[in-house]
Amino acid sequence: MKSQILAKIKEIFFDPYRIVEIKENLEGQLVLGGTIYLGLRAGGEIGESNLCHEMAHLAEIDRERVFSQGWGLKNGKPIDFGDGTIIYQRTTAQHIDREIRVWAYQLNLHRYFHIDEDASALASSAPYLPDTYLAIDRLPQIKSIQSNNQRNNVFADWVARRIEQQSQIYTFEKFCQQWNGKLGEFKIF
Repeated sequence: MKSQILAKIKEIFFDPYRIVEIKENLEGQLVLGGTIYLGLRAGGEIGESNLCHEMAHLAEIDRERVFSQGWGLKNGKPIDFGDGTIIYQRTTAQHIDREIRVWAYQLNLHRYFHIDEDASALASSAPYLPDTYLAIDRLPQIKSIQSNNQRNNVFADWVARRIEQQSQIYTFEKFCQQWNGKLGEFKIF
């Protein structure tokens, strides 16, 4: 994928560092041989927005997790069924809170690079995250809604408002500061 936006992202955020690269067909993040690869893919889509999401994760995580697979994030409490099947049960809403911070950074990256995707578009997947049922408790009015579609829309609207609010804290400038702070020692001089 070649675009002016991608070229600008690469020039500003990837070219100055020897340890972070863009991978077109990668979904998410991969650490291999001391290099952090960030993907352009999410599901069936390849695009700058997906890359901005992974970049935002890198800026948001603790410095100690930069070289950890999956950013060192936990999937929840493991439940072993004894037959080789293990599922992970979320016990907190930390995942949705983290995604809101990441989406806030992502929104500011979109604004800077003129990517046409707003807070509502970013929040549209929020109802399908694995810990949504824990975060929904923050919205007492949602319990009286019978329709799943309507409940999902109310939750996504709430998340979109939180993204907009958090974007005042997780600004483009703060993103740059965090990005450079995490990768600065690997800068090419």
